[in-house]
Amino acid sequence: MRLMRYIKPYKWQVMTVVVLTALQSLSQLYLPHLMSGIVDKGIAGQNISFIVETGLVMLGFSLVAGICTVAARLFAAKSATGFCTRSAAGHI
Repeated sequence: MRLMRYIKPYKWQVMTVVVLTALQSLSQLYLPHLMSGIVDKGIAGQNISFIVETGLVMLGFSLVAGICTVAARLFAAKSATGFCTRSAAGHI
């Protein structure tokens, strides 16, 4: 808990990392559900349009997950660098 006061100047960045990581995880966890729909409805029912539409939705979720991952890592790196810089400069 003592470290929490040191992270205070970066609380918004840390909260952004948590939110983006959660969105990335939820996006990736939804992909198997979409894939099961492709197998159950698309392949079993020989519905090519359903397969294509669901595949595009999967691509969108993958894109969202990728963007969230990159953004979360960027905010994490910036807050970690700022934290280390402040501690090396004796601000902590």
